[in-house]
Amino acid sequence: MSTSKSKSLIFNCVVADGMGMYSELDFPSHPMWPEKMQAGSLNARINSDGFPKSLDKMGKSGYGVQKLDNKKFSSLFNIAQQDIGNNSLGPTPQEPERGIAQVWKCSVSVDNSHVEFDAWMVRRIGSAYMDVIELMSDKHLRDSYGLQSGMPITLKVHEGENNETKRSNGWFNKIKNILG
Repeated sequence: MSTSKSKSLIFNCVVADGMGMYSELDFPSHPMWPEKMQAGSLNARINSDGFPKSLDKMGKSGYGVQKLDNKKFSSLFNIAQQDIGNNSLGPTPQEPERGIAQVWKCSVSVDNSHVEFDAWMVRRIGSAYMDVIELMSDKHLRDSYGLQSGMPITLKVHEGENNETKRSNGWFNKIKNILG
């Protein structure tokens, strides 16, 4: 899963024990990822010094990876809140996009080894997690790559070209302004 995008975020993390209910979430198929995803996710806890500095420039709202909710780093695609089965993270009047999943391609390397693999980083807007990244794949990542809690890993998250972001910042907005 190579990418030609020049923008990426690099996080230094450790594999962590499961913290959430991702194994109970039912994500729909999407043409930009495998037809059937493995239930659950691999949790990666970001080291205190493992956040990219550019994350601080992504808006005033939120801490750590919560800054991604500001949509300054385009996802590859989004999944609507209501399309995710068992998604209890729902919209509120103050946060109408709460519960929408943003999905990015990412490359994972296990530090001090030759193990590298691709996965998808999934973040639901409004999640309380600020130092945890959820990684999904069509494979059981722990079993497939011999991962254990506490293992240091490096994530390179690739910026996507989400259609919603392109529309709001690009040609669609210009045409809309011209046509009224």
